[in-house]
Order: sequence, then C-alpha cells, then structure tokens
Amino acid sequence: MFDTSVVTGMIVAAYAFAVLALGTRPVFDNDIGIHIGVGRTIWENRAVTGHDFHSHTAPGADFLDHEWLARLLFFAIDGAGGNAGLVAFQALTVLIVFVLLARSNREHGLATALVLLAAGVVLSTRVQVRPHVIAWVLIALQIVFQKKGNRTAIAALLALWANIHGSFLLGVAMALVWSAERWWTYRDRKWFAWAAAFALAPMANPFGWRIYGFARQIKDINFFVSEWQPYSLASVYPWVIAAVFGAIVIDLIRRRENLLFDGARIALLAGLSWSAMRHGSEAMLYAAPIFAARYGPALARMPRRAGIASASMVAVAAVAGGVYLAAERQSFRFTIDSHALPIRAIDFINREEPTGEIFNDYDFGGYLLWKLDPRRKVFVDGRLEVYGPGGHLDEYLRVSNGVPGWQSILDKYGVNMCVVRADRPIAKQLDERGAWEMVYFDYNAAIFLRRGASPQIRRITNFRPWGHRDRDNFPVLIDEAKYLLGQNPEFFGGFKMLGFVQYRSGDYAGARDSMREYLRLFPGGVRSEQTMEMLGNLSVRGFGLDTTHGNTGGIMPQFDEP
Repeated sequence: MFDTSVVTGMIVAAYAFAVLALGTRPVFDNDIGIHIGVGRTIWENRAVTGHDFHSHTAPGADFLDHEWLARLLFFAIDGAGGNAGLVAFQALTVLIVFVLLARSNREHGLATALVLLAAGVVLSTRVQVRPHVIAWVLIALQIVFQKKGNRTAIAALLALWANIHGSFLLGVAMALVWSAERWWTYRDRKWFAWAAAFALAPMANPFGWRIYGFARQIKDINFFVSEWQPYSLASVYPWVIAAVFGAIVIDLIRRRENLLFDGARIALLAGLSWSAMRHGSEAMLYAAPIFAARYGPALARMPRRAGIASASMVAVAAVAGGVYLAAERQSFRFTIDSHALPIRAIDFINREEPTGEIFNDYDFGGYLLWKLDPRRKVFVDGRLEVYGPGGHLDEYLRVSNGVPGWQSILDKYGVNMCVVRADRPIAKQLDERGAWEMVYFDYNAAIFLRRGASPQIRRITNFRPWGHRDRDNFPVLIDEAKYLLGQNPEFFGGFKMLGFVQYRSGDYAGARDSMREYLRLFPGGVRSEQTMEMLGNLSVRGFGLDTTHGNTGGIMPQFDEP
C-alpha cells in the first residue's frame, strides 16, 4: 500500500517553486488601472457613489461598483509597495489558494496533488492582479468552511465576497447546494434558514439587493471581451477541465455515491466553464476537492513503487511548468510588463502635455485612468456597464474600426488626441487624413494629435510602423527613429526598423549596432526570417554580429559568406 506521506515530501518543494513562478508574473492586465484609479477616487471621496467620475463620454452614468472593496485594497497596495507590491500580493493570493486546498484535502495525497496540478494549468491564464484572484482565496476558504461545517463563517464570507468580485453569485449557488445536501442528510429544517441567510448575506453592500442585478448590465455586451468567450478547442485548457470533470462523472456513474448533489455541482460548474473562459478557473477550484475525495482512496492503495513513480511525475510536471514560465521571462518579475501596457506612451503624454480630450483604445483605458485621472478623463475603459450596450461603446467601436462617420464622433466629444494600437484600423485612417498628425509610436501604442493642436510637440512625418512614407529620405527617417528611441529606449522594434533603414542607406556599422540592440531587448527576434536575412546580409558585408561575447544573449548563430 502506498504511504501518502511520501507524496507530501516529494512534491511540496516542486509545488512551492511552481506556484511562486505562476504568481510572480509581471502586471500585464489593463484592468489593474481601473481598480487602482477607482480605488483612489473612493479613498479621496470616502464614499462609494455609484456614478462615473472617470470618463468624459459618460460622466455621472450609473456605476454599480460591486468590486469597490478590492479596488480600495489595490489602491492601498500600490501606494505602499508600488509595482513590486502588486506582484507580491498576486503571488501571495495564489500561494494561499494552493496551501488551503492542499491542507484541507491532504488525506487524499496523490489525488490532491494531481488535481491541483490540473487546476494550476487552467489558472495560469488568469493569474492577474485583479479582484478574481482574491475571489479564489474566498473559494478556497468556502471549501474549508463547508468541510468544517462552519455556517456562520460561510455567511460572513459571502457578505465580504459581494463587495470584492461578481463570482459571489457562484459562491451563493454552491452554498445553497451544500445546504440542500445537509438538509437531505439530516432532515433538519434549520438548513432552510441557513440557505436564506446565504442568499441574503451578499446584500450587505453599498447597493443592497441591486447587487444581484449587476450581471444583467453587461449580459448584452460580453461579446466584446475575450474572457467572456468560450475556450478555443485548439487550446489545452478545455481539455484539462474536461479530463477532471469527466473523471468525476465516471466515478459518479460507477459508484452512484452522492450522485444527486455532486452531480448538481459538476453540472453547474461544467456549464459555467463551457460558457466562458473566465469561469474555468473558479470551476476547477470547486471541482478539486470533489475529484480528490473520489480518487484519493484508490490512489492511496497503489503499490509503493507505482505511487512514488506517479508522485515523481507530478512533481516533475510542476517544476517543468515553473521552469517554462521562468525561461519565457514570465515569472519572478516584480514589475509592470511594458510590452503589454502603454507605459512609455503615457510618459510621453505627461511629459509633453498635449491639450484636449482623449480618444483611447479600449485596451489602454484602465492604464490611462490610473496614470492620467483626474487631470484627464478617458473615452472608454473596461467598465462596460458604464458605456454600453448601445451609445458610448458603439461609438467607440465605430471609431476604432474606422467606420465612416468616425470623425464626427471625435468632433462630438472634442477629441484632440488619439492613443490607439497601431494595428487598429483607425490608426491608418488617422494617418491618411490630413486633419491628424502622428507624434509618437512604439510596440503597442501610437499617438495622433489633431492638426494645429499643441504645436510645440514634434510631428513624425515619415517614420511609420506599417511602412515609411518617403522610403529614400534616409536623414529624416533616421532622425525620427532616433527621436522615438530617445522617447522609449526599450522600443526594440524601433531598433530593428532603424537597422533596416541604416542598411539601405549604406551605414552597415550603424545597422549592425541597431540590430544588436534589438536582439538584446528582444532575443526571440532571432527566430524571424526577416531578421535572419538581415543578419546574413550584414555578415556578407563584414559586419556580422559577434556572438562569442554574449552580445545577443548567446543564441545568435554565426553567418558565413556564401
């Protein structure tokens, strides 16, 4: 018989490393700006007002802020610890979730380790500094409290949860299933009273009973957000969820033990995880103890050698996941991912101070709200309930997609500055219209000003992310490239484009130096065929990169003359 204590000794270190690797990913989600910015307003006003103060398109609009307490917490963490504090908090929440679930199901040993590994795979897509990571802790606590039968703690938990994240609705549903299960087992009518208490507890919030209606505000505009879409069957995540849920269903059918209530739980969780990616992580956390309880005894009866081999494979898989994240520079980074958020573009705005209202990309709204509010208001951000459906969100989509009439919308709101992704249709439309001029761009943002607005700010006339205007005007192209790189020294794509311009101008030494800097900032660029061809051409002309001194991170191949 396999001693489950062996599992603990073999995998605890592996899981600690994997969980820390998962939790210490840099801040990359735009919505953190919303949480910190709105949290700052709550703190300054000492009130949750229920109205919008952050946009110039929907000022005073109803805003049922069901995450107000999480926002206040994130504002406090940012003030105390900055970016490092935010990542540390993210890592702490992930660690607490896994510790709570592991300890509360430790008697099931290998089964617990196995299902937590699967849960880690699914959670990896959603580890972000956002209220849902706090909700994960609350889910783990609910599981612990239900196992201990602590009804008062569950009611208090649901009351707290309703002020942190909308997944409290799932918490209530799972508490009601648990109440029904207890009533069925003990036939004690007090469980009806507890069920009512669980349903009423979330009303302890600034909006009272209306908190139950927040989901209705965004049900018609979920199409707009990727996390509200179903999983792609081409990804591994739905199959991991299906494997865990399928194993539970097989055991339910085979043994028919607690078929009614575990069946209800799995049906609810499976339906949610199938409907939207954002529900997959919560579903896996709730499913973990069900899987562990059903397969723990069987796995504990494994022969010792088989058990140790299985535990070793689980531990190796956990370490491999952590190593992968670290190797891809996705872990142990206590900072903001400047490639995901428009950090340098906002620095440019704060430094140059262009005048007028902003049109911003939806993906940038949260960060702008964080870094520019209250001096500047956003056009749109991730609080969809404020902007749609119909009206402001539709106007944003028309402009972003370059639909005819977009100019009249910008005129309507007095927009003088557009901060957009360079790959949006509107970016080229702005560039092609004489009424707008480009003043900045980098790897994720482009800034346009209305012609004549803020004339003190330099215009970028030739250098472009999608193809330069006058390809043979080398002095202007090189000067504008160096100007942009001075604004953002981490703009790796700018170095690559500069290198290509320098090569065509005959400045092979300059091209070599620019390509070296590009690959220093972005080592993965070596896999580009375009980059490989350029390096080969430079090598043929005697300006190849020297890889023997680590100039390109030690991964650049040598190029020989043909």
